[in-house]
Amino acid sequence: MNKMHEVAKYEYTRHVNNKAFWITLFAVPAGILLIMLLSVVITFASIDTDPVGYVDQAGLIKQPQVQPEKTSFFEPFIPLIPYADETSARWAAEDGQIQGYFVIPQGYTDSYQLIYYFNKPLSSEIRTEVDTLIRTNLLAGETIPNFERLTEGSHFTQASLDGTRIVGENEAAKIIIPMVVSILFVIAVMSSGGYLLQALVEEKENRTMEIMVTSVSPNQLMAGKIIGNLSVGLTQLLAWMVAIVQGGSQALSRSLYASLSPAAKSGEFFGLFGVMEKFSAILGPLLFAGAVGIFSNSRPAILSLIVFFIVGIVMLRNVDVDEGIRVAREEDARAGLVPERLPQA
Repeated sequence: MNKMHEVAKYEYTRHVNNKAFWITLFAVPAGILLIMLLSVVITFASIDTDPVGYVDQAGLIKQPQVQPEKTSFFEPFIPLIPYADETSARWAAEDGQIQGYFVIPQGYTDSYQLIYYFNKPLSSEIRTEVDTLIRTNLLAGETIPNFERLTEGSHFTQASLDGTRIVGENEAAKIIIPMVVSILFVIAVMSSGGYLLQALVEEKENRTMEIMVTSVSPNQLMAGKIIGNLSVGLTQLLAWMVAIVQGGSQALSRSLYASLSPAAKSGEFFGLFGVMEKFSAILGPLLFAGAVGIFSNSRPAILSLIVFFIVGIVMLRNVDVDEGIRVAREEDARAGLVPERLPQA
C-alpha cells in the first residue's frame, strides 16, 4: 500500500511540476473562451447595418426614428429612411443605397400587415427597428399605465412535473455551467489517460520500468500510476471549476444584491457591499499568512481559505431571496420610486 502511494505521489508531482501541465491548465479554458469570442464576433460582424427604407402610405409615421447617442459593435443601429413613394424606394434599393424597404399600406391598423421588399432577407435587427418605429407612432399621445411593464411581457419559470427542476428565464447558467463542466471533465479524463500512456512509454524507453518492477509489484505499480495520473486530471478539472464558479459568483452576487436592495437606499446598501469587499481583500491574505506562519507550508494555508467558503454557504442558506425581493419592492412602492408591478407568470 505504501509503495502504491509512493508511485502515485511520484507520478502526480512529476506531472504537476512539468511545464506542459500548466500550459494545458491555462490553454484549454483560453481556447474555449477564444472560440466563444470568435463566434460572438462573427455573429455580430455578419449583421448588415446598411439603411432600410420605408414608404408610409397610411400616413402613420409622425415621429421619425430616433438615433441613439451611442452605438457599439454589440448594439448595432440600422437607420430607417422615409421615401415618398415606392418608385423612389425601389430605385434606391436597386442602386444599393438601402438593403431593402417596407411599405405601410393604407388601412394598416385593420390588418397590421407590412410588405418588405429586399435585396437581403429580413433580419431580426431590422424587425426590431421597424417594430419600435411603428409602436412609437401608434402609441404617441396615449397614456397607458404600466406601459413599460406591459411591453416587457411575462416572465416564465420552467418547472418539471416532479418538481426536481426549476429554471427561470434568466438562469441560463444552470444549463451552461453543467455543460461546460462536462466538457472539461471529458478533457480531464482524456489528459489523464494521455499522462498515463506518456509515463509508460518514457519508462519503457529508458528501462526504468524494469528496475521498478523489481521493487514494486505490477498491481501496485499500475494502481499507483492510475491514481497519480487521474489525480493530475482531477486537479485540472478542480482548477477550471473554481475559476468558473468564482467568476460567475462575482457577477451574480452584485445582481442578487441589487434585487434585494431598495432603490431609495441603494447607496447605503452598495456602500456596505463595497466595504465588505475591501475587508475580504484584507482577511484572505491575513488568514493565508497566518496559516503559513503556523504550519510553515503553503499547502495547509491554501486549504485554510476553505473557511470563507464554508461560512459563506452557511450564511447564504439562511437568506430568503424571495422575501428579500418582496420587502425591497414594497419599500420602493412606499417611496413612490416605481409603479405598481404586474404579477409575473
